[in-house]
Amino acid sequence: MKVSTIGFYHDFTRLFGALHNKRTPSGCVLKVHNYACVFSGIFREKDVEIKTTFLPIAVRSINTTDPSISESVIDYVGSYLRTFGTSSNRSRHLASLYVGYFLNEFRKTQPDIVIISGDTRMQSRAAKIACEILDIKRLYFEQGPFGTTILDPIGVNCNAGFAKRFTPANQVPSDTSSISSTTVATRERVQLSMLPRLVDYMLQPIYRVLRWNELREEKSTTSHIMKRLKNRPIRPTGVVSTPTPTNYVLVIGQVPSDANFSLHSRYKDVLEFTNDVSLLFGDANFIFREHPLFANSYGNDFYEEIAKDPRWTISRGANLDDQVENADYVVVVNSTVGIEVILKHGRSLLCLGESSYEHLHGVYNRDSIHEYMESSKHIDSRLNSENREWFVNSFIDGHFRDADLRNIISNVVRVIDEAY
Repeated sequence: MKVSTIGFYHDFTRLFGALHNKRTPSGCVLKVHNYACVFSGIFREKDVEIKTTFLPIAVRSINTTDPSISESVIDYVGSYLRTFGTSSNRSRHLASLYVGYFLNEFRKTQPDIVIISGDTRMQSRAAKIACEILDIKRLYFEQGPFGTTILDPIGVNCNAGFAKRFTPANQVPSDTSSISSTTVATRERVQLSMLPRLVDYMLQPIYRVLRWNELREEKSTTSHIMKRLKNRPIRPTGVVSTPTPTNYVLVIGQVPSDANFSLHSRYKDVLEFTNDVSLLFGDANFIFREHPLFANSYGNDFYEEIAKDPRWTISRGANLDDQVENADYVVVVNSTVGIEVILKHGRSLLCLGESSYEHLHGVYNRDSIHEYMESSKHIDSRLNSENREWFVNSFIDGHFRDADLRNIISNVVRVIDEAY
């Protein structure tokens, strides 16, 4: 079975490489061709035999477009680039090139199934459109909470097939002992070299000159390299350490360029989000918990504004479980941390954007904030067992950064077999 994978970084390539030559339950042997969206994606372990294509060069070497693709489709494919500063004309041009490339490539290679990382970035949407036109089966890939993975035929997170899909209460078995615990035992994570990602950042000036807009990194190059090399955070201007308040609203931060945040919420940036939370909760104390992959990277405007407001504290290195347990309220936009808050801690929360879990018991939206503030902090155990049922049926066990990939590979191979 020919499997084409659209991946980004070298840890994606590690997983897709481990799929190569695996046999499905129905007896098919997987032959994987990986298309790397960024340079670090071409790095692979020595024993990995998969063919890898570096998309930015491959797309430009073919330099083909398909005039039959409508402008509305091209706008859809390039919308993520426009959201983060690329001009409309440039976004359309790049989107046309990528759609044209995948149409040409998939006609030539004829994959049986395509695994697409995410569902929003320009490269992912271009591959999706090509698959739709050529009637190729596809699965969308993304990491999930509790060491799980999303592998869904419709999309990931807000766009996934399990978003807003819920088992009615009268159909949930009274015996919930078969529902596995969502507090998954910690598995050893692989320790990969930081070099490939450092190369991605060091190549940024060259990409800007070449106008390879689709390779723009979310964090500043200097900040990322210095943090990696010195293994310590860079302190933004205007941030002052403050003691943790006794009573507080825990506010979960996200990466601003994350598709869930940028396309499935009302906020244009994190400062607009925290300002809205300030209005909603008035004189409360707030702890803003930075996303671990975006710590100290929200911009000086954000940190200077936070530093002026005595109600706000920036969380750095504190234990998430302790913060959730001790908070008066928990607020997210649509981070998957929300699933952890619900299932692991049994806490209700305020969800201010669209999310895959907004329909679960104990989740309140902006319009029901007063109901949320008057509700119990904890979700009824039977209702939360229904939440757990949804989770177990929606996510597959295993994570692409597990040191031992056998568990996730076994599950991914099974899903591929079922989809094919």
